[in-house]
Amino acid sequence: DRPGTSRRVRLPAAAVGSGKAHLEFSADGQTLLVASTAGIYLLPVLDNGLVGADWRSLHAEPVHTAHWVPGNASAWFTDDAGLARVTAGDAAVRVAPGISWQPAGAQGRSTIRAGRVFDATNGAYRIDHDVVIENGRIVAVEPWTAEPSGYFIDARDKTVMPGLIDVAIDLDGADGAGPGRSLLAHGVTTVQAVNGNEPWLRDLAERWRAQRSGPRLLRLLRWCGADAPLEDTGPVLVAGAVEICPQIEASAAKGATLARSRGLAAWSSLWLTAASGLADTLRLPAGDPDTARSLIVGSGTYYQDAIDAIASSGVVFAPQLSAGALPLLLEDFPDLLAGRQGTALLADWRPDGGLSKAGRGRLTSRQRITGRISAGGGQIAAGSGNSYGGWGLGLHAELRALALTGIGNGAVLRAATTGAAGALGLQEEIGSVEPGRIADLIIVGGDPLVDLRALQNVEAVLLDGELTPIETLLGDFGIVLENLTLSDSLTDHKPQRAR
Repeated sequence: DRPGTSRRVRLPAAAVGSGKAHLEFSADGQTLLVASTAGIYLLPVLDNGLVGADWRSLHAEPVHTAHWVPGNASAWFTDDAGLARVTAGDAAVRVAPGISWQPAGAQGRSTIRAGRVFDATNGAYRIDHDVVIENGRIVAVEPWTAEPSGYFIDARDKTVMPGLIDVAIDLDGADGAGPGRSLLAHGVTTVQAVNGNEPWLRDLAERWRAQRSGPRLLRLLRWCGADAPLEDTGPVLVAGAVEICPQIEASAAKGATLARSRGLAAWSSLWLTAASGLADTLRLPAGDPDTARSLIVGSGTYYQDAIDAIASSGVVFAPQLSAGALPLLLEDFPDLLAGRQGTALLADWRPDGGLSKAGRGRLTSRQRITGRISAGGGQIAAGSGNSYGGWGLGLHAELRALALTGIGNGAVLRAATTGAAGALGLQEEIGSVEPGRIADLIIVGGDPLVDLRALQNVEAVLLDGELTPIETLLGDFGIVLENLTLSDSLTDHKPQRAR
């Protein structure tokens, strides 16, 4: 056909099926390939340019799309089972591509001109500083000088800080892009899942990454000693920590040693394990934390002694205050649902479970213990646990609950940044605004060191240096894809104000 012209083709009903059909002429122009829910059919092209009716079937099962293999003797196609190749007269041969894909990170150089930078290395701001990003990593944090050249984000009346990290999140029910978008909209750029099977988590992680619709997804692994190594033998997601299983926990008092795998951080839910030095990170037992008394009976260690040992051991403590207490915290802090994220993404959501006197007692006990450990010099990491589907909101509730322990807003912010990164063993990659770190950042309006409510005032999120405005995250999912070239503007080399 001449350029700019088109041809109307009438196809046999058997070759079309339901829905749309994919058409492709062979390189020599003599055969038309038709791919649809009816399978793959080949139709001859006559000398007068019309398509003949003497069709033949190449593949009889539904396909999504198909393309000629050079030489016109066979075709590639995709269906629900993946990729395959078929030749006339032969059965289809399945092909394992053996490839993976992820969007390229931000390329080039860009600058965020910030009024306040919370770098998470201490409890103070750097005032009037530029955060310089190159190829997705931070290369400098320096005072304002001349107007930056090239692309920059104007955040002179904003606070720039590390993206929030949730070290222990229950992702049950988190299917699709919606939960990931809600997490990002709340400023959460990294989460560690404590539940879910590997194939499901891998699919969710790849979907979030490919569509830029969710945070980094890490997986908590379990270690059960030399005779029972990591529970999964195949390739896994990027893993931040290993949970010590009960067999090792039970032998902690006997001086057991932990065979660390892949240099990952180690977790425990038992106080004695952490106090014995076998764990890098401690989680509270699922029940009443005062049951820790029973864990140390016969060990010669008293309750306060266990707290002191944990505080001074260098173990990172993840109290998960909001786990099981989210309804209570929403009662205490109704503004958590009043922000833009709650209005746009969680308007019809409320957590299951009611308020109870026993639940209040457990929360108060956990807060008291957390405050003691922090006062003794212990390190704290923030994890939301089961947030009942309030994706991202659970971590903000956790931080509000931490503030009530009396540790101060600076320590609260570090619990979701540097402290959390340390609990995952990723302190050299994420969790702070320092040269060499991945540019996982959030831009917030207001001063979260003065008022933690400002932490929900997320204006934009950067993941691997890629900027996504809050308006994109709060809109329909289609807008996320539609605006990629706009929100992905760290490579556009033109000023953009973070509104």
